[in-house]
Amino acid sequence: MTFSENLKFFMKNKKITALNIAKILNVTRGTVTHWSNGVRSPNPEQIEQLALILGITEQDLFPNAQQQKQKIINEELKDPSQETKKQIQKHCNSNNFLGDNNFVGNSEVTQNNNYKETLTAKEQLLLEFFREARPELQKEMFNYITSK
Repeated sequence: MTFSENLKFFMKNKKITALNIAKILNVTRGTVTHWSNGVRSPNPEQIEQLALILGITEQDLFPNAQQQKQKIINEELKDPSQETKKQIQKHCNSNNFLGDNNFVGNSEVTQNNNYKETLTAKEQLLLEFFREARPELQKEMFNYITSK
């Protein structure tokens, strides 16, 4: 289900109208209707407030978020960009990955988040996934990505 479908479901389930939400969030009823029809999306602060109003978590509004994130990561893995390869190589070098087996996602290169300025959203997702992976998986990913 999409965000808009989930929003409609929880509004109906909690018997809360678009007008009620609009008054609480200080937006127009049309804005809430646009959210529930998928025309527009609320900002992160509004999403947080919507979850509170509906008595749910923000994740309840986005149940497929992890699946979509994994799909994007898998797509980037199939054909990693040069920038992704470069950042993973920097990460590996700064962790002395190639010299020993002590490869953990804590390098200065990726921890300071400066790399995000040059990466696309897909590249950022893959690099974050890479950083959080177990050392064995990082090695496999490194070998796979650098062989492409």
